[in-house]
Amino acid sequence: MQPIETTHDERPSGFRLDVPLHDLLTQPGLRTSVPPATKPERLPDPIFPQYPELLGDDGLGPPMPPPKRHYNAEHITRAFRGWAVPWLKSRVLPGDFHPIIAYLFTVKMRVETIDYFLRRYREDIIKRVHAERQVETRIAEYERELRLSLSGIGSLAEGKPELIQIAS
Repeated sequence: MQPIETTHDERPSGFRLDVPLHDLLTQPGLRTSVPPATKPERLPDPIFPQYPELLGDDGLGPPMPPPKRHYNAEHITRAFRGWAVPWLKSRVLPGDFHPIIAYLFTVKMRVETIDYFLRRYREDIIKRVHAERQVETRIAEYERELRLSLSGIGSLAEGKPELIQIAS
């Protein structure tokens, strides 16, 4: 490979962009500008209330008070275990440093997270094994077809030794 010859007049540019692009970016007179808007536009009106069914109001008449919500014992115990127990642990346990976030990530959450990822891993393994089996069956079918076609070539070329050598 021959080196590129340069004359003494040509000097490498001090920037990595090509020269026309560099000139376009450095000369402000060549840039185009966006004209300011003649009439400022407003944001759309918000949809309020966003969930009118939770207000118990159809939005046509005067506002009604929201309906009473009922929670069963499972909801209450889940909320208590998720927020109250960690907060109480952070207040009761001895020591100076008790970040509440450390108590929020409970054993139950760890087990559920591990279970979730193990299930996804198992599904991936099953998909991979299934795909490998499909590839193996396709290869076996292709090999069988090739052997059949080659055996057909050998039977057709019984009197011609050069074809038999190619086939085997």
